[in-house]
Amino acid sequence: MKASLPQMKSYREADGKFYFKLADGDGVLLLQSRAFDSPQDAGRLCAALVDSSDDPQAVAALLLQGAPPDELALPTAAIVAALAQLKADKLSKARAK
Repeated sequence: MKASLPQMKSYREADGKFYFKLADGDGVLLLQSRAFDSPQDAGRLCAALVDSSDDPQAVAALLLQGAPPDELALPTAAIVAALAQLKADKLSKARAK
């Protein structure tokens, strides 16, 4: 049986703002973003996190941009691993085209 991939989901809350969250393959929440005014802003940061997954310093800098103000945004090993899995899946799908 193939292991489930982590998931990065963007959504809109009742406050009209846009958010994203990252969960591991078992559905455990690893990261919850701050509020964004547009879905494009949230999406750009999601894509940048996945694309920079091989550089923990870049991930840390991006997390500081996307973390809620009351949370410390450190790229835990679980976050980096989940982002790396998403990047590998993205590259695999691109090669298959």
